[in-house]
Formats: sequence, C-alpha cells, structure tokens
Amino acid sequence: MDNLEESVDARKQSMGNLGESVDTLRQRVDLLEVSSQEKRKPWYRQPSNIVAIIALLVSIASTIYSQTARETLIKLSAFHNRSS
Repeated sequence: MDNLEESVDARKQSMGNLGESVDTLRQRVDLLEVSSQEKRKPWYRQPSNIVAIIALLVSIASTIYSQTARETLIKLSAFHNRSS
C-alpha cells in the first residue's frame, strides 16, 4: 500500500512540474508574440528609433552651435588684434 501511495504522490508531483513547464512555455510564447508584433511596427512607431533620431539631432545641433561659437570667437579675436 505504501508503494501505491508513493507512486500516486510521485505522479502528482510530476503533473505539478508539468503544469509549471506549460505555464513557463506559455509565458515565453506570449513574450515572443509581443516581440514579433513590435518588429512589424513601422520604424517611426518604435520608441528605440525615436530616441536614436532625437540623439542624432541633438548631436548635430550641438556640433553646429559649437562650430558657430568657435568661428565667432575667432572673428572677435582677429578684430581685437587688428584694433590694438
């Protein structure tokens, strides 16, 4: 009788582990579906692309500003050197 009870307990435990495995697989499939749907979005609807474009624009703007400020300082320096 003990062997039968142990066998039943082992089978219940095995079924519990199987249920956990199925739940884990369902979660993975759900994540893959979400990821797949995100890849189908147009480039301008993906947040990572928007952040990258904003970073590029900030970089270009700061480069232009720095270059303009540098040229202005060079011109001012040349003007002061001529007038001295």
